[in-house]
Amino acid sequence: MTKVNDCKPGLRRQTMSLIEVCAERPVFMLRVGVWSIVIAFILFSRTTLALYQGTIVAFAVYILTGGWRFLYVFIVTVPRDVKGLLRYIELKWYMKRCSRLNSTVTSEFAEIVRKYPNKKCFLHEDKVWTFKEVDEFSNRVANSFSKAGYRKGDVVALLMESSPEYVGIWLGLAKYNRSEAKVLIFGKEFINVVKEVQGPLNHDFKYYCFGDFDSNVITAQPLNKFLEESSVMPPPLVLCNQKDRLMYIYTSGTTGLPKPAIIHHARYIFISAGIRIMMHVRFNDVAQYIGEICRYLLASPPKPTDTEHRVRLIFGNGLRSQIWKPFVGRFRVKEIGEIYGSTEGNANIVNIDNQPNAVGFVSRIAPWAYPVTLIRIDKDTNEPLRDKNGLCIQCKPDEPGEFVGKIINSDPVRDFSGYVNEKATEKKIVHSVLERAIPHSCQEIWCEGRAGMAAIFDEYNTLDLKALARGVYESLAPYARPLFVRIVKEVDMTGTYKLRKVDFQMQGINPKVIKKDKLFYLNSKTSQYEVLDEQVYESICNEKIRL
Repeated sequence: MTKVNDCKPGLRRQTMSLIEVCAERPVFMLRVGVWSIVIAFILFSRTTLALYQGTIVAFAVYILTGGWRFLYVFIVTVPRDVKGLLRYIELKWYMKRCSRLNSTVTSEFAEIVRKYPNKKCFLHEDKVWTFKEVDEFSNRVANSFSKAGYRKGDVVALLMESSPEYVGIWLGLAKYNRSEAKVLIFGKEFINVVKEVQGPLNHDFKYYCFGDFDSNVITAQPLNKFLEESSVMPPPLVLCNQKDRLMYIYTSGTTGLPKPAIIHHARYIFISAGIRIMMHVRFNDVAQYIGEICRYLLASPPKPTDTEHRVRLIFGNGLRSQIWKPFVGRFRVKEIGEIYGSTEGNANIVNIDNQPNAVGFVSRIAPWAYPVTLIRIDKDTNEPLRDKNGLCIQCKPDEPGEFVGKIINSDPVRDFSGYVNEKATEKKIVHSVLERAIPHSCQEIWCEGRAGMAAIFDEYNTLDLKALARGVYESLAPYARPLFVRIVKEVDMTGTYKLRKVDFQMQGINPKVIKKDKLFYLNSKTSQYEVLDEQVYESICNEKIRL
């Protein structure tokens, strides 16, 4: 198999056989089938028999020209793809419902407390926490900091080990929301760490230590005492929505320094709901793992209790292929639900069919359902490799690459909020992946200033103008919305693969000048992109139509 590092961009495509081309291009095979039916009708007759004969000929041509590959893939993967599609539809429906109700993490948790107040929420060390107890603890946190004068928009830094109190503190802080760091809450186990950074930090910072500590060692207020003086009643209601920032989670820093990723309420709900729905979690026979824990368990001496459990599914990430089968064989776990992705990213996949050593799947028969893909990257620069048209090159099987997902800001499932640092966010975004969109501005004679136009490369006529208009209104400020759209079938580029925007700017939006491309304008009354012909163009010039 040709690897990405062994060939130039596009070389793989140039050396493909006819059978490979047919197998990888369903549209081409569909055209072959249609023409086969047409030829069969001409050769035979226009009777019902001819229809049957034409169908047989078309199917035979389809199979002989490589269609058997697609048919084989369809038969093998359709059970998994159907299961994944049904669960994905359920997840999309759930997120739309949450969006309609403007659900937040705190409102969802309040609903759970209302339904199951005395059900176990956490079992930590020797103590059991019910949902009601977690809610009351978080109410104490919210009331304490509200009473101390902190308001929505303030940020509280939290440095603690994993515990129910850790969850209760950030949940309580989320009940009145908060964005510039003013407080640092830390566990007693981090006293020495906090002492080292107290000097460089802002002197206005306030420190709260959870747990017993020596006030002679560090200057901080005892959080336990602070909370004991507060009420367990729900705090005053603070209005917030799904797009409000819930927290910042620092990335692990595997590709550089740790970065604070922005997590909105909608993102957190999506992560929790996505795992529950896609993994078919039932909560009474499921455990969570990270790969290192599985390795430690497998390295321990075998015991008779290894199989004395009722765990049906374990889910998590990082389970190495070297220990996958030995772990399953020893502990008799029926299903492994491996997850691949990042906390802040939108290119996430899951292994839902218990396939050993697999981190997930991308449908071969319906890739449009979940727009993620692998693209080739340069091994030296880690930048995407592009073809002669300037678009990214999708990886073939067994080729390494970068996993990318289509960003749709209006969809919580496809949204990417990025990081606090805007440059770090932009660095993570790849433009013109499989289709090209060229933003530019044009200047017309009827008014001063410039109006934004988007030239969109749409080779196969798949552009949805209604969806485009909806996305423009939801994601862009009025001044940033492209008032005109030009659908182009080819894109002129320079010798260094840079876009020739100047040609588009000089041509403007005059239909008399632009003959071969379709033009549309954004109708401010209907909020839709509508056809821009010569008559509409004249009306715009004469100010009969206002943009």
